[in-house]
Amino acid sequence: MKKFLFAITISLALAACGDDSSSNADDNSSTVIDTAIESDSSSGDKDTSSVDSDTSSSVADSLVTSSSSKVNDSSSATKAKEKSSSSKAKDSSTNKDSSSTKSSSSAPKDTSSTKKDSSSFAQNSFSKISDTYFANKKLSTTGTGSLSVDETQKTITLTPDPYFQKECVVESNGSVSWKDVDLTTTGFTAQYEFHEDSLLLSFSEESDSIVGLLIGGTPGNIYGTWSYPLCSYNRNTSEVKCEEERNQYITITYNFSPERYTGTNTLDYDAFVALYKIGTEDYRNSYFMSSLFSALYYGYAAFSPNELFIDLGAEEIQSDLESKHVTIVNNSNASQTFSINEKTYTISVNKADAYYNYYDFNGLEYIISLTVTDGNVTCQFDDLRMSLTQDLCKSEYSEYFSLDDEKDGNGNEYTRAEIFEKSNMDEFKKCIESIAVNQAP
Repeated sequence: MKKFLFAITISLALAACGDDSSSNADDNSSTVIDTAIESDSSSGDKDTSSVDSDTSSSVADSLVTSSSSKVNDSSSATKAKEKSSSSKAKDSSTNKDSSSTKSSSSAPKDTSSTKKDSSSFAQNSFSKISDTYFANKKLSTTGTGSLSVDETQKTITLTPDPYFQKECVVESNGSVSWKDVDLTTTGFTAQYEFHEDSLLLSFSEESDSIVGLLIGGTPGNIYGTWSYPLCSYNRNTSEVKCEEERNQYITITYNFSPERYTGTNTLDYDAFVALYKIGTEDYRNSYFMSSLFSALYYGYAAFSPNELFIDLGAEEIQSDLESKHVTIVNNSNASQTFSINEKTYTISVNKADAYYNYYDFNGLEYIISLTVTDGNVTCQFDDLRMSLTQDLCKSEYSEYFSLDDEKDGNGNEYTRAEIFEKSNMDEFKKCIESIAVNQAP
């Protein structure tokens, strides 16, 4: 998984992708919610939790962020509903299959040891590290560099300044170190022209008809502050196409002055999470609750922690209540008591925080601590998933690292410890299955 690089190498290449860049705009932004729902962080597959940047935004974003991030074109906004419906289908028709995957070791003995281990995890130093981390969300990134304008040839050349970023690097001998990595990217040259009150940029290797569009500056004067609204302009049809979703939460501005430029990419995080319903505080309507009802009803647990932060919707939850014979006894945002076929359960969400890391690795990060009990057995679940920090970049934690092979700005290969995740999901699933109303064969 390629991370977003800080150096601004311009992403106005949105224009560079021709008509496809605009038509793929909705797919780009929809991958956010799709991936957050579909990825199972407990699987250890580092790629499944990333949301890949589309090539359709490779020039306007990478002036603020590098165009090195990958693309996930295949996702669609309908995956959320598909996931829900396919889960229901599996619940109602695959008990036979469940028997082959359910662990036979689900005795209370295992449950108690799981609770002990996960409780100590919830109270240890990771909690302090994560609290600090989630309280300081990264909401913007800025890049600078040199600028050259040839008014005769109508060209503009941007060359990013050298940029070094602290990363957790796995050395050849297996040790880890927190050190500077050269992430400097190459610049680019574009043809420019003014069209009414807009500044158009085009790239020689791309279509002559589709160009990037900047607005907000002074017509006829390339210097000043321009905004990139994630739009492209078609010279042949005079049509403007924009990324209708992503431009609701991303603001990209460039300040061009003689010999220098500055680019800033700002994320409106409130708009972002509202659009994709990420990090909901009302966990009662989450995908996680839907999966929990199914697990306790059928005796087969198949859910992932990130579902706790994705809103399924009140209507879908109501449908689950009816199909799984669930009766709500007591309700609050972070706690719910319910019965299934006259057996009573209580779920208590003690700690839950989520952050969609749009800039560093384009994936969902979270900390979760919750319990589910039937009054006799308590199933404790704890999960911490976050980007590596200096505090976590230690060999003693290496078993919790997700690694990624990268190349620095000079083309040198290195291995980066990108994600830290400590979870007891497997034990939690076994515990849930052990207290289910029905036991899978």
